[in-house]
This record gives sequence, C-alpha cells and structure tokens, in this order.
Amino acid sequence: MSDLALLAEDMKAAGAWVFNGGLHPSSTATVVQPKDGDVLTTDGPYLEGKEHIGGFTVIQAADLDSALEWGRKLARVLTIPIEVRRTPRPRCCTPAADPTRQPRRDPCAMSGCA
Repeated sequence: MSDLALLAEDMKAAGAWVFNGGLHPSSTATVVQPKDGDVLTTDGPYLEGKEHIGGFTVIQAADLDSALEWGRKLARVLTIPIEVRRTPRPRCCTPAADPTRQPRRDPCAMSGCA
C-alpha cells in the first residue's frame, strides 16, 4: 500500500477523512465561460501556469491546528506544498427558517457533516 493510501487510512480511522481524489492534467481541461449572453467553451486551462491543482483531500477537523497537522502529514507524504483552507458549512447543515421546507432526505446526515 502506498504512503498516501496509508495516510488516508489513518485519516479514516481518526474520523477526519471525508473525500480525496486526483485530477487529470490541466492541459485536459475545458473552460466554460459566460460572455455577452452566451456561454463559450475553450480547450485548455483557464490560466497558463507552472503550478496547478493535481488533486485534493477534504477532511473534517475540530480546529485549524488539527487541519494543519493533517496538512503537514500530507506534505511529508506527497513532498509538495499543501494548501489548507476552510470551507463554509453547507447550507443544508444550517437550521432552516421554515422547518417544513427541509428536504426529505437529509444530505448532511448522508455526507457526515451533521
């Protein structure tokens, strides 16, 4: 098992892992962009550059220090810089003003953010 797979297993065992995945090279991207009331598609990345996102990992952490520690572990395993960012809490997980408008299936419970 690769070091990355072992780290993902550690994250799962700690209850931190939510999702991770790799991306194809940026050269395979297609940009979809609104322009003058139309939508244009262009082959190639939105911005030319030496660096691009090759993959991502989503974790659930109690605080920034915990998230940064997982980031450090990822940086050691992947030997590349890791950017750690917070995400806003999904709308589905905030109390609704009108409880009768709740979805039938609770997406937060399904995603584990509840």
